[in-house]
Amino acid sequence: MSKKFKSQASSARLGNGLGGFGSTAFGSSARPSTLSYIQEPLDYSGISDANVVVTLKNLGKRDATTKGKALEDLQVHVDSSESDPDDSLLEVWAQLYPRLSIDSSRRVRQLAHTLNGRICARSGKRVAKHLSSIAGPWLAGTYDSDRAAAKAAQEAFALVFPTAEKAQAVKRTFQQSILDYSNQAVLHESVKTLSDERAVSKDDAEATYARVVATSLALMAVLLESLPPADVAHCASAYDDLLQSNVWAYATHADSSVRRHMHRLVRQYLRSQPKAIERQLKDVSTAYLYKGLPSDQFGTSVDFMRTVEALTLAYPIIWTEHYSGKKPAISRLRTCLKNGSQSGVAEFWPAVGTLIRMLPAEVLPTSFDDIADLLLAVREGATKREERFNAAHSWQTYAGVASTLLASLPEDAQISLIEKRVLPIVRHYLSPIQETADWAISGAKSSSIVAGFVKIRQVPVVLEREFSSLADQLILQIKLSQPEQSRDFEKSQRETSAAGERWAALMRDLGAENVGLPDSFMVTVTSQEVRIMAESLRLLAARQGKPYGAAAVVDALLRDSGDRLKSDPRARETLEAFATNDLPELMHSPSQLQLIRCLYAISDTASFAAAFERITDTLSSPSSSATDKEKVLRALFTRHTPKNVLSIAPKSTQLQALIVSLASADDAGVVPCPTLMAELLPFDVVSPATTSNVLDNLSACLAQENGSTDSLKSLTFLASRSPGAMAHYLTDSSTSGSTLISGAVRLEQAQDDQIAELATKLSEKLKLSGESNGTLDRSALVKQNLESVSESSLPMATLFSFTQQILEEDASWEATMKALPSLDIWEQSLNTVMDAPVPSLAILSPYGTGISLIVDAHRTARVKLDGEGLSQAMRIAMYVTNLLRSEDARTRLTSHGDEAHEWVRCAITSLLITATIAEENLSIPGTNTLWLSGPENDREALDLVVNAYAVAQSIYTTTSNRVWLLQNIMTADSDSAGNISSPQTYYTSLAHAKLLADLLELSGSDTEIAKQGDEAIRRLRKSEDVFTLLSRIHGFAQPLAGSQYMNRLCNEFVADLTGRDPVTAQPTVFRSLLTLNAVLRTQEDMAECIAKQRLIFLVKHVVSWLQSSESSVITTETAKLLSSLLPAMKDMYGDHWTQLCEVLVATWATVPADGITESAIPTLHASLKLLGTLRSLAAEDEANEDLCDALKAYDGKIFSGLLALLVSSSQVSDQLHQPRRLTNELLARQVSKCKSKTMDDVHDLYALLGSTSRAVQGAASELLHASIPIAQEQISIDAAIESKKASLPDELLSLILEVPSLDLMEDSDDNDLPQELQSYLISWRLLFDHFDGSSYKVKSDYIEQVKDGAYLPGLLDMALEYLGHTRGKPVDVARFDIAHYHSGLQDKTGTDLQWLLTHLFYLSLLHLPSLTKSYYLDVRSRQTSQAVETWTAKFTSPPIITTSLQAVADWSEKSVKEDPEYEKMTVKVGMRSREIGVSYVVDEQTMAIKIVLPEAYPLASAQVVGVSRVAVKEEKWQSWLRSCQGVITFSNGSIIDGLSAWRKNVTGALKGQTECAICYSIISGDKQLPTKRCPTCKNLFHASCLYKWFKTSNASTCPLCREAFNFN
Repeated sequence: MSKKFKSQASSARLGNGLGGFGSTAFGSSARPSTLSYIQEPLDYSGISDANVVVTLKNLGKRDATTKGKALEDLQVHVDSSESDPDDSLLEVWAQLYPRLSIDSSRRVRQLAHTLNGRICARSGKRVAKHLSSIAGPWLAGTYDSDRAAAKAAQEAFALVFPTAEKAQAVKRTFQQSILDYSNQAVLHESVKTLSDERAVSKDDAEATYARVVATSLALMAVLLESLPPADVAHCASAYDDLLQSNVWAYATHADSSVRRHMHRLVRQYLRSQPKAIERQLKDVSTAYLYKGLPSDQFGTSVDFMRTVEALTLAYPIIWTEHYSGKKPAISRLRTCLKNGSQSGVAEFWPAVGTLIRMLPAEVLPTSFDDIADLLLAVREGATKREERFNAAHSWQTYAGVASTLLASLPEDAQISLIEKRVLPIVRHYLSPIQETADWAISGAKSSSIVAGFVKIRQVPVVLEREFSSLADQLILQIKLSQPEQSRDFEKSQRETSAAGERWAALMRDLGAENVGLPDSFMVTVTSQEVRIMAESLRLLAARQGKPYGAAAVVDALLRDSGDRLKSDPRARETLEAFATNDLPELMHSPSQLQLIRCLYAISDTASFAAAFERITDTLSSPSSSATDKEKVLRALFTRHTPKNVLSIAPKSTQLQALIVSLASADDAGVVPCPTLMAELLPFDVVSPATTSNVLDNLSACLAQENGSTDSLKSLTFLASRSPGAMAHYLTDSSTSGSTLISGAVRLEQAQDDQIAELATKLSEKLKLSGESNGTLDRSALVKQNLESVSESSLPMATLFSFTQQILEEDASWEATMKALPSLDIWEQSLNTVMDAPVPSLAILSPYGTGISLIVDAHRTARVKLDGEGLSQAMRIAMYVTNLLRSEDARTRLTSHGDEAHEWVRCAITSLLITATIAEENLSIPGTNTLWLSGPENDREALDLVVNAYAVAQSIYTTTSNRVWLLQNIMTADSDSAGNISSPQTYYTSLAHAKLLADLLELSGSDTEIAKQGDEAIRRLRKSEDVFTLLSRIHGFAQPLAGSQYMNRLCNEFVADLTGRDPVTAQPTVFRSLLTLNAVLRTQEDMAECIAKQRLIFLVKHVVSWLQSSESSVITTETAKLLSSLLPAMKDMYGDHWTQLCEVLVATWATVPADGITESAIPTLHASLKLLGTLRSLAAEDEANEDLCDALKAYDGKIFSGLLALLVSSSQVSDQLHQPRRLTNELLARQVSKCKSKTMDDVHDLYALLGSTSRAVQGAASELLHASIPIAQEQISIDAAIESKKASLPDELLSLILEVPSLDLMEDSDDNDLPQELQSYLISWRLLFDHFDGSSYKVKSDYIEQVKDGAYLPGLLDMALEYLGHTRGKPVDVARFDIAHYHSGLQDKTGTDLQWLLTHLFYLSLLHLPSLTKSYYLDVRSRQTSQAVETWTAKFTSPPIITTSLQAVADWSEKSVKEDPEYEKMTVKVGMRSREIGVSYVVDEQTMAIKIVLPEAYPLASAQVVGVSRVAVKEEKWQSWLRSCQGVITFSNGSIIDGLSAWRKNVTGALKGQTECAICYSIISGDKQLPTKRCPTCKNLFHASCLYKWFKTSNASTCPLCREAFNFN
């Protein structure tokens, strides 16, 4: 503290001693400066808070960062303090603030202003007594050159004085204090007083001084401007004191802000205190004229010139009387003008012009040379590079100065001055050359500036004489322009065009009314323009329009001076002649655009029509390309085309024909000009007929995908640019609007992505066009596309969209019916696709083999399909289904009387018929022509079936709907329309059965309904209409359940069949079987109601039919009948059980080996169901012994027969054949239930693994999976006895030879694995089955064979790719039991494949670890290898490690402990630690090793670690460890083999070893064997024992023979 105090005292003494600083600088009574860096020490004694004192003292430090931090802390203190700042703090702050407000640091100044505002706001009125010392620097801070600091001061001042009145009051009250502050800063401070040169750089010090002076000057100007004159008068002396001689130097100060505020202060003095300026005129003249005019005024030139202008206006004598310079004032002005605006704004030049006009006459130059020099000075300033943005003002000032000074010269001198200082501007503008570049006028509107020079007196007279030569120069330039072959052709034409543009622009501005030039001058101008135009047109005709620069000259003249030229007879005649004779031949020339504008210049003349017709004739010439013609048409018709031209175009036959040829597609679908039509339509130059012709042509091109690209583009562009024309075309009945819509929507499904995208865009545009027009009849369009089908029909999605819009726009019944198709047409379309079902569909039909009664109509008419492959019946069904899914539509249709009810009933029936036909086609694709089979169409058909049933169900839910539907269907006598065996009758009866059953299920049954059902069945039984009878039996199943009539009916059929012969009465027997099976299937427990004796007679009677009947349908129905009846007589003993087994085996034997035929499928399915029934009965408790004995006796034959069927089934694919697939699945289940599975040759089953039937493939796989491990024991014995090499089956290896692609998973639509992939993976699973139960030698042979064939990499590649290892994100398989795999347990195919691949990877590591590890080491991707290792360690290795350790444990229990050879060996297995400890006892010492299995075993090798070495050297011990690890690694990962190898090394090393003759032990204390042999007695000794013997006996003799012993 003492040092600081001493320093401050020294500073105070220094301040008192220096006259230039402190109190005595300008008088003994002046108070010390508050801005000087030298200040008296402050008194902090009144401040009680020590932290505040420290903070305030930091404000006096030199470092800006310290001061900034102190200001922030002080601000926090003021804001957070609960009490207002005390007077002591205010006193100190009032002394600190002025100095802080001018600190060199911007941040310090900003924080100081902000803090000052906070302190003053918190202090309130108490701060008033300190405002006299802080008002000056505070207000001055608001004009700081730094915006942030100025804003901080302004915000702080507004915080304390928020209103304008309060702010004005502060200025008025403290005016004298503010003036004292400003005078002190301006007059008495200096760079050295404000900044300490020891701590502040020179630049910062000067910047601080300039900022203080500038803000003070600005503050003075504001006071003069804002305070009333009376208030200013109170301090007049202070204002006068400011204008001392030294203050005028600020007008030329180096800092621009000082100069700017000085200039503005002087102007303010002139307005409010002119007397003060008047007393200083000599100083003013010196400062602003003698020194100011030639000075650097960069950034302040405008303020300076305005100040000089104001001073001159008020006191012109400063240029004369008070000017004291040696050189005249005008010379100083010339210097100023040469400098230009010094990067100032454009207002500088008008101020210069005003100043020169204000100058006293005696100051202005009067001689020719002086005037010329002054104008030259103005030109030099105006042509400076930085004046290019001020060119307009600077050259206008030049013109004004010239006009002012010319008045003082005689006429001849004026002309001479014009020739020298004005005409060069005009000449250079029209013909710019390098020699006259100093006269160039840059910037826009240069022509108007040049025209302003022509306005100067005497200039038109002089210029009129030169116009002819100027025109000659332009004509010569046009004629000498480069030919087309020249390299500089483009440059030459551009220069010519630019010259013409300049000439035309100048002539335009000269011809303006406000110029006021003599008439003779304008006549001369017009004559020269006509001459230039004529020469240009002549050159164009001669050079075939190639010099487009000449055309541009004519175009510019007509554009800028067209009215004046067209009023001239010579110009008009020249133009008309050129347009009629020469212009049509030049339309394809480079001058095309300019010539068209020349043509339109005479569009109001009589000769235009002939010229236009000649042009269309020329365009129709076949010699021109389509591109050239399109280019001409686009240029002819734009938004600038005259209206009279647009009215002629639609009437021109040749023009319309040309448009049709260019906008239409040719035979290849190519449109020469796709966008031409759309671009011409807005201008009304295309006639309606032309539009229709073009659109008809383009619409026809959409019929085929090939060649439609151009048409789509053209139509899309047309619909976008001219939606009105497109909408008119779509709604005009005479056009092909519907064809266009159909084609566009159909192409949305095109295979070509580009065409599909273009078609989608076009469809959207067409939709918008129709909506904007509001007249598109969607209903008619929908019905047209439903009732007439072709490849160009609209897709269903579009029809759905249209229908939705129809219903949204109009919810009436009429609108709904209008959008519905005709039911008659729907029925006719259904009849065309109804065919007799294929025989195998009998297993899916409720009528069974009754479908064989259907008589096909043998139609020859071909079913028409749309572009998507859908028939008309399918399209109508999809449409109606989609419509009826809407609840509003259903309500409208079902609540509008009998007509609506009849439509709905027929629609439901047709929907159910369509759904049935669709189900058959889904079961066997291609069985009918309802649609063209394909993945997309099949999905749509499946959706149709689901939605059709859902729609019917939704209609049933309403009670009123059920009532009239039931009434209608129950009153129908028959489902046939004449032919009871027709497909129509069959499908109609199925629909009615479904409808009746659903209605009765929902509404419930009563006695009346049951009575009606009895009557209907009783009536139909007597008729030949079997299908209607079966329909009613199924439909009335619920009401008639347990009825007496159905019981009697069943017994009657049983009695009738018992006495029938299927040979003699086949039709009657067949119908009875169909009916009885229908009754038994629909009436639960009906068989229990049949008398047992009658039942036995029937069964024994019909068993023989299975074998003796020649009719497959009777055999099938008999098997189904037996399946229903046998459970009712399961307790009856007899030989019929044996007969049944014998008949089944015989039935299967008749199946051909080359594949099961369509007609055999129902019989085979029924026989397998019958076998299932027998097995179910035999599996019950207290089963019939005769049945069990029969099944047991025939089990082998049954298995053989089923196996033969399995082989036969594999010959035909069932992938797209549901009946065959169901039969194969049933067959596979029955095969798996056989107890006797002995096979003569298992190799026959390997061929079934490649079967296209999943069921057959799965059955064969399971059979092989069960038999292969059993066979390995015999194979191992044979290999050992015969010493032959075992091998895997060639049939199995052939199945894994080719690796299927995983892309099959993406292409597959099934819920099962793709067949090829499943066959490949199942084959691998069976291959691994060969390792179970096989010997080590056989396993080695198998491994060698797999290695030689390089089969494993393909499997592992697939596994790593699908399981995600190649992407670095393998799947989590924790949910799988990877050691086992069971097909069909996972819901998703992908998940099932993950499980199977994981299981196979596990088996690869388990059985083929060496090959798998070799593959792993060859993986080059680090990401893949890391993922495999981590994933294996987490999921696969744990079970393998457990298996391996368990195998070692089992080997230890069986071999190590029981085998005498392993007597000294002990094996301990640590399951948790993954370690195997092995020890071997030698002479009471233990030799031990440890085998550690890593986490990623067997990908990572097992580690063999030595634990205890005994009897061998380290080298040999390490050799044993490496040998053990090598055996484990290279013997397919067998740990047991490695341990056996280690034991052999140990026993081999210890074999023949004798005890030491000294210690009588084999192993010494240091764990060594006896190695020192006596050369005499040949006994062995331990080296350590012998050494001790020598040491204790003091002799080197053998302990036994006492002969000398050489130890070394």
